[in-house]
Amino acid sequence: TVTQEGNSIRVSYRNRGGWSDDIEFNITVPAVYSLDIKTSAGDIDLTGNITGNIKLNTSGGDIETKSITGNLDAYTSGGNVKPGNVSGVANIKTAGGNIVTGNIGGDANFSTSGGNISIGNMAGAVKLSTAGGDIVAGTVNGTSVIKTSGGNINIVAIKGNSNVSTAGGSISVGATTARLEARTSGGDLYINSLGSDANLKTSAGEVTVKFSPSNTGNVSIKNSAGDVKLVFPGSTKATVQATITAFGWDMEDDEVIRSDFPGTVDRRGGKVITRTAVNGGGGATVTVDLDMGTLSLKKN
Repeated sequence: TVTQEGNSIRVSYRNRGGWSDDIEFNITVPAVYSLDIKTSAGDIDLTGNITGNIKLNTSGGDIETKSITGNLDAYTSGGNVKPGNVSGVANIKTAGGNIVTGNIGGDANFSTSGGNISIGNMAGAVKLSTAGGDIVAGTVNGTSVIKTSGGNINIVAIKGNSNVSTAGGSISVGATTARLEARTSGGDLYINSLGSDANLKTSAGEVTVKFSPSNTGNVSIKNSAGDVKLVFPGSTKATVQATITAFGWDMEDDEVIRSDFPGTVDRRGGKVITRTAVNGGGGATVTVDLDMGTLSLKKN
């Protein structure tokens, strides 16, 4: 049935009972057009670029679009969602599939109960959540909360205050210029260029952080079972205060701390405490709390 309601065109089909019909709608609309599409059991595919606000909902299929100049709301109970670039706000939810998108020009709110999330660059505030998959993201320009209960997280760059966490995987970030909170219960932490305040925690893994020469922030690192490696390229300055619970009291200092920079080392009640002024000190203030691992301070 095709009906006109004001400025809207409604295309609908209702099954009258009996055997399920296999119905496919191929609808051509202008390039500038807002859409609200719903289906109880099937895929939704927008084959051309479109300007307008788009709402897509299916209870049992995939959703795929090209580039959208406008906002996007997409929901499926059992499929993948694959839009192209979205210039505005994007709200996407799937109960059992992957989310793969291009760049998002506004806020992004994505969630999946059982799949991976892959997203390009994001200009606005970001919330990404998956209960059982990996998250791969480009540059995050706004504030963000990025979380997975069972996978790895890989982010190209963070330019807005961010909270990143995984209960069972590793976290890798290319570069940061805004505060980063990163936590994993069972994986490695890797930051290629830390240029901001940070609070980094892992319960079982290795932590590797390369500091940006411009970093003058406060950095806290806690590792309950693994090594910590801090890299200070060139003339990068920092002051590092570390408390290390060693494997045994008979371990030599250089078995617990491996440093390219001079510093002081004390032993107190089974702990090794070190203070190091990297390249004369200044720059970032770094506090390390390390259990059962080795601390490395390297030039490169």
